[in-house]
Amino acid sequence: MKKNLIIFIGKQNNNQKVEIKSKPSFFDALQLSTQSPHTTGDIPYQSIPFYKKAIIPIQINNSNIQISYHRHHHSLQIVKEDIDLTEKEVFELLNHFAIKEDNKVSFLAVFPNSKRRLKGARKASIRAESRELKEEER
Repeated sequence: MKKNLIIFIGKQNNNQKVEIKSKPSFFDALQLSTQSPHTTGDIPYQSIPFYKKAIIPIQINNSNIQISYHRHHHSLQIVKEDIDLTEKEVFELLNHFAIKEDNKVSFLAVFPNSKRRLKGARKASIRAESRELKEEER
């Protein structure tokens, strides 16, 4: 059976209370794709196994959060205490987790302050010229 995990960096108490230490990086994804989260040395990776479908209750920052994963739909859903989360809050929560399916590791990275320009954001340059018409040109 394929082993699928949701992984975070921190520590997990017996009552499923999670203390997040940091967000996974590209280096973490590379390391986790070749090793088990339990054999990675100094970094305290924690993992929660799930199969085709899983609902995982977690408590983070005094908030009850429920993570639902559907493997066949490739979807991960986060619900916080029956409150609608904003897109920014969802991205902030998802940034703390990585998903490992077999030897593939996925994580969300948001690049702040990127130097992207919106299409059409440039001001149009206008060149104007004027001169007085001669009698012959009128």
